Amino acid sequence: FLPETAAGTLAALEALGFSRERVVYGMEAPILSDMPPVAPAGWTLEAVKAEDERAVMEFVEVRNRNFKEVLGAHDASAEDVRDMLRSDSALPGGLLLLRDRDGVAHGTLFLDRDDEEGVLFVGTVTVDREVRGRGLGRHLIRTALAFGAERGFSKAFLSVNALNRSALSLYEGEGFVLERALVCLGASVDALASLR
Repeated sequence: FLPETAAGTLAALEALGFSRERVVYGMEAPILSDMPPVAPAGWTLEAVKAEDERAVMEFVEVRNRNFKEVLGAHDASAEDVRDMLRSDSALPGGLLLLRDRDGVAHGTLFLDRDDEEGVLFVGTVTVDREVRGRGLGRHLIRTALAFGAERGFSKAFLSVNALNRSALSLYEGEGFVLERALVCLGASVDALASLR
């Protein structure tokens, strides 16, 4: 990934055989209120613990089926999720499953300390296609911001594929603004080997 503003470097790499695969936007929002959001009727959020194997596997399944739509995403494993929960930047209660009234998981949310001091990283925001349009994504984002406020964070950061217009619209509607654009470059091994 390179900043979109690094035009010279991007052009040089493209001349060597790299091509642009996708653009990712880094967005941030101030955290202004710790008022807990009201969940849409019949929906709850459940914190996932590393020792709850069933919930970890549900998180992986929901995350992976929703990230299939995201350009450049790769499947996560249960071990990846446990590593997230055990990392130094992990926040207790920061890995969440969105459940319907029957207890079926339909969405995910991951909240973590960002590399920048005082910033909450908002990740793995997913909602199953068949339940979208019900305010669930908005509820996840508002939950993230309230979670951050309760823990003293001053702003939140997330990244989103530039082609994901519905997510961009949601995030902008919740106060996120574009902070940076990053270009993902890729090249085949054969193309790079031919440079010798």
